[in-house]
Amino acid sequence: MSKKALMKIRELLMDVQTDIFTVEAISKCIAICDQELWPDDFPPHQSHSQTSAAAAAAIAPKFGRMQMSVLNLLMRHPSGLTDQEGQRLLNLDGNTYRPARVVLRQKGFVKDSSLTRQTACKRDAVVWTITDRGSSFFVG
Repeated sequence: MSKKALMKIRELLMDVQTDIFTVEAISKCIAICDQELWPDDFPPHQSHSQTSAAAAAAIAPKFGRMQMSVLNLLMRHPSGLTDQEGQRLLNLDGNTYRPARVVLRQKGFVKDSSLTRQTACKRDAVVWTITDRGSSFFVG
């Protein structure tokens, strides 16, 4: 999580007159984290497909946390992961994992390592690694 996001959360909690572990305080913290990390994200989808757009709308509230999960996973694997490896480790379907990784690449948080590894089907797949920008997103 970025230092900026943590500072916003700290400010919010200093204004809260109740216990910081209330559902309301925790919900506000989650909302700030999601807004801070991914303010205008709508999951990638096929604009010509109503079902694809509906699926994107359904996961939109969780999309920031999905991206954070992928980014955190790549942070813990400095040698990088293929999409298939990441999907297996996070127990996510490819149609959930890939859009999160695609947006992270667009934002400069992950990159193509120029390496490939074979998938279970013996096909070459890109190994994705976290960038310096992606690493700096985490505190400590």
